[in-house]
This record gives sequence, C-alpha cells and structure tokens, in this order.
Amino acid sequence: MAPPRPLSAGAQRYLPCLADLERYSGRVVGLPLRPYQLEAGRAIVAAALGRAPRDLIVVIMARQAGKNELSAQLEAYLLALHCRRGGTIVKCAPTFHPQLYTSMQRLSDRGNNALTTVRGRLGFVLEVGRARVQFLSAAPGAQVVGATASIALEVDEAQDCDEEKLTRDFYPMLAATNAPRVYYGTAWAETDPLQRAKQTARALERRDGVRRGPRALARRAAELLPEGRAAAWNQAMMELGATVCRPRRPACDVCPVRPGCGGPDALPAAAVRPGARQRFEATDRWARGRLLAALVAGDAPPELAAERRERALAGLERDGLVLRGPGGEPRLP
Repeated sequence: MAPPRPLSAGAQRYLPCLADLERYSGRVVGLPLRPYQLEAGRAIVAAALGRAPRDLIVVIMARQAGKNELSAQLEAYLLALHCRRGGTIVKCAPTFHPQLYTSMQRLSDRGNNALTTVRGRLGFVLEVGRARVQFLSAAPGAQVVGATASIALEVDEAQDCDEEKLTRDFYPMLAATNAPRVYYGTAWAETDPLQRAKQTARALERRDGVRRGPRALARRAAELLPEGRAAAWNQAMMELGATVCRPRRPACDVCPVRPGCGGPDALPAAAVRPGARQRFEATDRWARGRLLAALVAGDAPPELAAERRERALAGLERDGLVLRGPGGEPRLP
C-alpha cells in the first residue's frame, strides 16, 4: 500500500476544501452535488467519521437522479480524509460486471484530482494513500468472506441484492468496527432489501412522530446498548440474524430473545412470505403512483381494494404528497 504522495504548492490551496463535502464537490471534483444529494452525503460523512451514531442510512433516488455520482464523490472524499491513517470502504452490488466495474471507473475519474491519485490493485481494490475501497460482488455464489469495513459498507442497487447473502457475508464485516451501512437504490417491491432497510430506518421516527437528529440518536443508542460493549452487541445481533432470526426461515423455537419478541406474526405478511418476487402492479408503490397521477391529471382514481387504497393514501400523506379533507378525500398540497 503506497503512502500518500506529497502535495504540490498548487494542490495545497485545495486542502481547506476537505472541511466540507460541498466545497470538495464543487472546487476539487468540479461537479457540484445538488442540495438533495448533499443532504444524504453529509449524513453519510458524519456517520463514517463517527460524528453521528447512525449505523443505517438509506438513499433512495429515481433512476438518473444522481445516486451513483453521490456515491463516487463520497468515496473519493472519504478516501482523501483517510489517506494517511488508512481505512477500508467495502462496496457491494448484485454483480461485479457491469455494476461494480462502472462504480470503479467513476471513482477513478472523481478521485484523480488536484488532491489525490487513485491506484488500482488486484482488480477489485482502489486506493488513495493508505485508504482503500474494496468492490465485492453480492451475487449468491460470490466468495467474499474475510473483508473488514472500517469506514463504511455500501450496498449499491440494494433492491436487487440477495438479503441472505448480505446478512451472512457482508454484515459481519462491520462487527469489529460498527461502521455505517449505506443502502443505495430504487425500491421496486415491498419485500426487497432496500424497502426493508427504509422501513427499519423510519421505524424509530414513526414511533413517536419525531425525526431524530444525531444527538437524539446518540442518547437512544446509549439507552439500548450495554456500556462499553457496543461492538460485542453488534456482533451478537448479526449472528442472531444470520443463524436464528433468518428472514425466510426463522428458528423461533431456539431463539434466546423469544420471550420479548412478537415473532413472525408481528411482521407484515409480505415480509415473511417465501416464493417469487411480488409483481410491481400488486405493490402499494404502484398504487401510490396511480393515485397520485390521477390527482395530478384530474382523473377518476383507479379502482383499488379499500384497504390497499387506504395504505397508499396514508403513505402519500405521510410523505407530504397529498392532503386529506374532512371526509378523508385526497387532494394535492
């Protein structure tokens, strides 16, 4: 692993840009991130640098909205910050070719700039000084055990990743470091890993209607975790999820925390249903889109089962996309 190269006098004037992702993006990379990208990017940076306790961050964007650009610039930025002390980002995706190969190309383009030089190694590692990104396939048959993610674990196109593969092979990479997990993707079905991660990330916020910032999350983490044993607790939870509380075949009869758990019956039916992936037209996401399109066009709403229609409207209202009148009828804000 090569040490960081000395900076030229011209390059040293860019060092202050490392204090902020927005300045780094605009002045060093030369491709300014948009405000919605910066909001997600700053949350990820804060978690990766230990300034926020959040261990799960979910970035859901529409196609061509810039999540891959955000990911590449974040990787380049974090590599620059860690180039002297070292560290590892592990990035996985459903396939190595073309998904991870494209990610490697984009990181190489963004990371070769006035401040840093990216070097490739072994065909799946990119380095800046003593810091690196390892690109590992999340395909079910890929052999990836053994890596350690000390800066972050990124899951790209998470909606297409195999959840059992992530649980068994990738989540243990965080056991000794408690680095953040970052999911990127576009949720298509109610049961894909990205949608489940989003639901998990929102669970605490929905519990009491409060959107928690880093300080509140830190207080809540201190309440839940055994003092001085966060890493051991994290490892225990991942082992429990990988061997006992499996998403498809939970072994409730041998679970050590069964007395305080509602069991599979407490989960939504879609979360435990085995078999083929749900058709998009059968999802609440599709229903939300059709209802919203009808409101925008002024057309009659689509025919939906009453329960499904109510779930879709409740989700649209929660996200601020519709308002409900006194009689429950939806309208645009």
